Amino acid sequence: MRVSALVSAAVAIVGLGACSQSEESEQNAATPMEQASPMAGGQMMMNDEEMDRQMAAMTGPFADSERDMHRAMRTAVGVDVADTWTRKMIAHHEGAIEMSRAFLAQEGGREDARAMAQQIIDKQTKEVAELRGLLKDGEGQPASAQPYFSAERDMMHAMMNARRDDVTESFLAKMLEHHRGGVTLSEVVIAEGKDEQILTKARKTRDDQAKEAAVTQKMLGA
Repeated sequence: MRVSALVSAAVAIVGLGACSQSEESEQNAATPMEQASPMAGGQMMMNDEEMDRQMAAMTGPFADSERDMHRAMRTAVGVDVADTWTRKMIAHHEGAIEMSRAFLAQEGGREDARAMAQQIIDKQTKEVAELRGLLKDGEGQPASAQPYFSAERDMMHAMMNARRDDVTESFLAKMLEHHRGGVTLSEVVIAEGKDEQILTKARKTRDDQAKEAAVTQKMLGA
């Protein structure tokens, strides 16, 4: 019971932090929403051209891996909400792997952050293999991606704005927003998905990402 309570508290803290960060990001930077168009249900659809323009302007050691991840997540569509989560999380985890490799390729950097990067590579490689085993066959349904729109948009904005002069702090800041995004994406499928096997995986992913976010936030404040 104590472990469950701690995980619940971590998820709540991550959720609050993500909301605060996304609000600050939207206030301080131009976003694709400024070039948005209407979508069913009163939501807004990202203008792909504007989104690509902003991502193309990204610089720094993590720009390529971050850009590839966002594009892969944007195009990841499954046969239903649960399958779409699986596909988006594969792209999400692969992004973490590539960003971690990019960090390890830099000279210097704090040893604890380098150790964390290697742990991310090892763990997320296994996670991707497990997620691939849950993929469903069939034609992708664009409507199944709509529930993830806000979570993806907020994570993209937060990560793009998580820039620091120090490469270690930049890596940690981006990974913090990355983990927070993983929590939010998982909460979407937990609320709307129907596949119990994927829901079980999503709950574990949410809890793991919340724990990792809490650790990363502590490291960032060290």
